[in-house]
Amino acid sequence: GGFLPFEGTVLPNPNGEIPTNRFVGEPAYDDYDLRRISVGYLFEHEFGRAWTFRQSFRYNNLSLDNRAVCCGVLDTDLRTLIGRLAIQSDTQVDAFVLDNQTQTRFALAGMDHTVLFGADFQRSVTDIKLGFGGAPDLDIFTPVYGQSVPEIPLADFGITDQRNNQFGFYFQDQIAI
Repeated sequence: GGFLPFEGTVLPNPNGEIPTNRFVGEPAYDDYDLRRISVGYLFEHEFGRAWTFRQSFRYNNLSLDNRAVCCGVLDTDLRTLIGRLAIQSDTQVDAFVLDNQTQTRFALAGMDHTVLFGADFQRSVTDIKLGFGGAPDLDIFTPVYGQSVPEIPLADFGITDQRNNQFGFYFQDQIAI
């Protein structure tokens, strides 16, 4: 998941051409661990011929631990990737949505009506911690992997414990003539 230098991919490089599949991270360090849980239900009940009640609910939980070495710029020797960046993140998201709706059908003044009204509620809580640090340089033409990447402390960057609530109300009258 890194970027390759311009010189050696698009422009000529006196050291040769950089393969487009060249990995610029650290295999022993880079890790992407995503766990996701999603559960929900749909409920419907008819009250006679004219009235129907529906409810739907969904809960989502996401946990992401991500570590990567990326980026960097090509040094003046046009072969050493310097200033690589080690990034680490820990993301936790809990979210749910609940929707309640009622539908009725009736005829009025020679027109058939299907009226639907309801309310929904969504809530999400997000906690993200990030860490940034330096990573060892890399020879882009003859990479040596397995270099030690320093431990990076995770810190809050203003996104921690973000809570979002959304309420919605709706009404619809579908008329057939």
